[in-house]
Amino acid sequence: MGMEPFNAASNLIFIVCAAVCAALLFRDWAKLQTKSRLVLLSLSTLIMLIGMGSAAFHFKPTHTTHAFDLIPIGLFILLALISLLKKGFKLSWPLIVAIASVWSCFTAVASTAPQFLAGSLVYVPTLLLLLCMAVVNPQYNRKLWAVFSFFGMGLLIRAIDLPLCDSFSMGTHWLWHVCTALAALQSYLLILHLCRTNDTNATASA
Repeated sequence: MGMEPFNAASNLIFIVCAAVCAALLFRDWAKLQTKSRLVLLSLSTLIMLIGMGSAAFHFKPTHTTHAFDLIPIGLFILLALISLLKKGFKLSWPLIVAIASVWSCFTAVASTAPQFLAGSLVYVPTLLLLLCMAVVNPQYNRKLWAVFSFFGMGLLIRAIDLPLCDSFSMGTHWLWHVCTALAALQSYLLILHLCRTNDTNATASA
């Protein structure tokens, strides 16, 4: 895991990204409908909570701080995926629920092998779903590829952290925080763009 105080401090990037998201939301507040505002506000808040929860766990690892670390991550991924599937892919709610359920099941199964890939297996279903979304959707593939690339790079870095700790005392886990924060920011920017576009079109056609 590398140096825990440094790993904890590196979570400040989530706070910075959350502040950027909040500033952008405030900028576009008047252009967005109430549902979009709630989704975007929830996503920016969850990014902040991810940083706080991860920092708390690295400072003092307990069952409580571990839950505080994992729950905001799961909620952010779930809400972001649902938002992208609905606003970007225009899927029906039954299909979205089916995809989210399959993702949840695979994630739950992967979580039962916490030692495999240094605990990174639990994030592989998310990476695979991001890959499928990036390949399938031509309209937003560049933005989705950015999310996939940051998340995939972070996952690789997370998986090799423990083997490198013996020769590199600082470890690489802090880079996982950096990459995932940037992936969260990129996904937020894409969802903000989709919300703004969809809400503008809905207002124009009303």
